[in-house]
Amino acid sequence: MTEGDKILLTEYLWECFHEWDYFTGSSLICRKCKVSANHGHNRTFTTGNDLLDLKDKMVEKVDWDEFFFWAQKYFVENVPHVKYSWQMFTHWLLRPETCQLVADWLKEGTC
Repeated sequence: MTEGDKILLTEYLWECFHEWDYFTGSSLICRKCKVSANHGHNRTFTTGNDLLDLKDKMVEKVDWDEFFFWAQKYFVENVPHVKYSWQMFTHWLLRPETCQLVADWLKEGTC
C-alpha cells in the first residue's frame, strides 16, 4: 500500500493524515489538525480494526453495497484458482488486506 493510498483511506474516514511537525515539550504536533501525541503515527491499514472502520464508514456513507458488488466482481475475475462460493468470497473479503481493495475502489472513482 502506498502512502497515497493511506492518505486516501484516511480522508475517506474523515480523519486527519497527520503531518508531524515539531516538538512542544515531549510531544509532536500535527501541523494540519494541531493534535499532539507522544509518538507520531498514522493508520497503517494493515489491521482488522482498520478494515472494520472502513466498513463502518462505507455503511454510514451508503457505499457498502456498491463496494461489496465491486469486490465480488474483482474476486471472480482475479482469484481464478479459487472455486467461487459465498463462503470463499466472504473469507477472502474479511481480511486486513482488503483495505487495499477499498483504496483501489476509491481510485476507480466508483463511489
